[in-house]
Amino acid sequence: MCVNQDGDFSKTYANTVQLAASLLKKHGLTVNDLWRHYDITGKDCPRYFVDDVTARQYGFVSAQAGWAKFRDDVLTVMKGGKLDMAEEKKVVGYETVRVIVAGKEGSGYNIYGTVYVPLRFVGEALGREVIWDGVGKVAVIK
Repeated sequence: MCVNQDGDFSKTYANTVQLAASLLKKHGLTVNDLWRHYDITGKDCPRYFVDDVTARQYGFVSAQAGWAKFRDDVLTVMKGGKLDMAEEKKVVGYETVRVIVAGKEGSGYNIYGTVYVPLRFVGEALGREVIWDGVGKVAVIK
């Protein structure tokens, strides 16, 4: 369920629901056979189904509530129901927005009124070097 910086979370969510339902049906499985990476490896993935703060950024009440909704949506599709994409956008509270920095165009996200823009895009648009220290989890614009 990765969403690129130019992606649409609602569409990714709906596509993932459809894919999960299709694979479960194809292999004779149920939503009880559905697992997050976190359940198997302990990896914080998908983050919005593991971390409450991130879950709220994507419009879920909590990570557990988001995971329960996803499983319910998969079950709905498995039973022949459809997801209402207008309702998904409303529930998720997420939209992709156009961003212009120093005349360069990119994209960001508006999640419940807060706009998020990739730091690398901002730094490079301003002609600055962006350095990421993955060990210390620090981003530096020089």
